[in-house]
Amino acid sequence: MSARDKLNFVKDGVSKLPPGFQFEPTDEEIVFQYLAPKIFSYPLPALVIPEISIGKFDPLELPGDFDQDRYIFCNKENGNSTIRVTSGGFWKLATGLDKQITCLKWMPIVGIKRTFIFYKGKNSRANSRTDWLMHEYHIAHVGNTQSTNSQEIGNWILCHIFLNKRNNKSEDTDSSSSSSSSYSDFSVLTEVSSNISSDD
Repeated sequence: MSARDKLNFVKDGVSKLPPGFQFEPTDEEIVFQYLAPKIFSYPLPALVIPEISIGKFDPLELPGDFDQDRYIFCNKENGNSTIRVTSGGFWKLATGLDKQITCLKWMPIVGIKRTFIFYKGKNSRANSRTDWLMHEYHIAHVGNTQSTNSQEIGNWILCHIFLNKRNNKSEDTDSSSSSSSSYSDFSVLTEVSSNISSDD
């Protein structure tokens, strides 16, 4: 069994991590070690993120353990960019600006992070709001430092879905702290970035 095979932890669309393995990637790792290689068809550090359509599941119906954060790849869906409809409710874009995630080795490629809140039912009345949050990550090309001039790239997004626990991290918590994941090799990503830059 190769080293790459040993890192294949996705079984039947569900991420099944071995005992003692904590997958807590930072925003930078999510964007530049998982989402960008996925979009540009490069090898991933580990196959721990399944491909699931968020429109087919309410948060409670998603594969995986209820009390664990879920990370999923999802095809980018057309339509209203502020609403993600499910069978029993919808994800609504939270107020506030998009967060831009950068890496000097990848410029002018950046990550865009948006926060969504899950509502039950078909309208956004106050009593239908839940504590489910989703951070949605996109890849974009920017002509300068202003995110308003960005152009999104690829057909994949990466979603981090979790139940917001009060007295824990808030929906706007910056996940740029050190990660329990052991994958920090940017050599593959540097090569991709160089190829992109040479094509401009």
